Amino acid sequence: MTKVEFNRTSKPPFKARYGNYIGGAWREPVSGKYFENTSPINGQVMDRIESLPRTKELRAEPPMAPLGELRKRLGEHLSDEEFLLRATMPAGQVDAMRAAGPAARHYNPTLKPVMTLLRQLAAHRELSHVSVEKPGFKLELRRHGRVTRGSTQS
Repeated sequence: MTKVEFNRTSKPPFKARYGNYIGGAWREPVSGKYFENTSPINGQVMDRIESLPRTKELRAEPPMAPLGELRKRLGEHLSDEEFLLRATMPAGQVDAMRAAGPAARHYNPTLKPVMTLLRQLAAHRELSHVSVEKPGFKLELRRHGRVTRGSTQS
């Protein structure tokens, strides 16, 4: 991992306060209040990050091999996507993802148990009213006589 160094003696290359860019022009806040600039350029954010125990652990890890070497080791036949997965994740996880196949890209209501239950209830002609309720949610289904276009029944 590459360590980023900051020269803390030079003046930061940014202003202490910025306005808001609105309608193509810089405008001062109406309230007159500004927020602290937490840009990593000023070193304060990087100092906090560098002081974390996890940062020290990550710095101690060996660096990733050069891409050319990884390509040879992992397989030059791999697609870019699979190459990146295998270079950054445990092989078992990548193999499991590939075995599972692509994620479903469409909604199939026949796979949803609530929709299956509702269809089964709708098939029972003797039921005229079904209510499902839980905190923050209520679903009511009522069966009425035939409704003609444009009519409203409650």
